[in-house]
Amino acid sequence: FQIDRWGKLTKAFRVVAFVLRFLHNTRCNQSNKLSGHLKSEELKNAKLCIFKESQEQASPNEISLLQHKKEIPTKSNIYRFNPFIDEDGLLRVRTRLSEAALTYAETNPILLPNDHLSKLLTSHQHLFLNHAGVSTLLCSLRDEYWVLGLRNIAKTVVY
Repeated sequence: FQIDRWGKLTKAFRVVAFVLRFLHNTRCNQSNKLSGHLKSEELKNAKLCIFKESQEQASPNEISLLQHKKEIPTKSNIYRFNPFIDEDGLLRVRTRLSEAALTYAETNPILLPNDHLSKLLTSHQHLFLNHAGVSTLLCSLRDEYWVLGLRNIAKTVVY
């Protein structure tokens, strides 16, 4: 998917969800076909698909090494985040908060590269928070995501 084609995150999620629905409908029998409005599960799968694609484009070698249970080279730009692959196949960051009484997403945020998807995500969150400032935007996004270069993206979006 070329995420650069869309200017809104929700539009990207919905387009990918409809493509995934089309693929599902072409592979299944007549009784299992999906139709009507998109369901939350379909949007969740589209979100996972988009995040995986973004991570695979940014660091394919690191993902391959982690899938084969090997060490990431120290020269990698994500080495210092101590990444791992979760059960959904997403790269996540191991933080020092792993023993805290927080949610899984807060203790192990999703690692995202500095790309168009990160800009769409930041812009979406900025609008959701009613045009909040940079620091509020950073705190809100860091609850679930660890975006490389997030401060610069947030400054650009707020400006």
